[in-house]
Amino acid sequence: MSVPPVTVSHKESLYTAVERMYTASTGSILVVDDRGVLVGIITERDIIRLVAMHVIEKNPLVENVMTVDPITASPGETLAQALAKMREARIRHLPVIDKDRKPIGIVTMRDILETIAEALLIASSPRNT
Repeated sequence: MSVPPVTVSHKESLYTAVERMYTASTGSILVVDDRGVLVGIITERDIIRLVAMHVIEKNPLVENVMTVDPITASPGETLAQALAKMREARIRHLPVIDKDRKPIGIVTMRDILETIAEALLIASSPRNT
């Protein structure tokens, strides 16, 4: 899980969100309201769609282009549960929220692949064969 998550206010501009994603070298940004509650997500795929639709040139507010009410995970969920949610919904970014719906991290496909790769390396090390 990537912690802390990169966030943007729903009232900020799309350019601000994209700039923050670029600076953080991340493929998504979590959108929060004035109380810090998760209300949406913007991903690289969303940005590509907005460029293709010529929407990005208008620099809309984040709240007008975000994916509303994204699928989420809780801190107690296992990696397998997170992966199952991501696979079923065909998503690559899964926000992790606390009981107040405030984002505390994000699980990405990169996180999952790195975990699997580490497990495979450990399992194939000479001490384990």
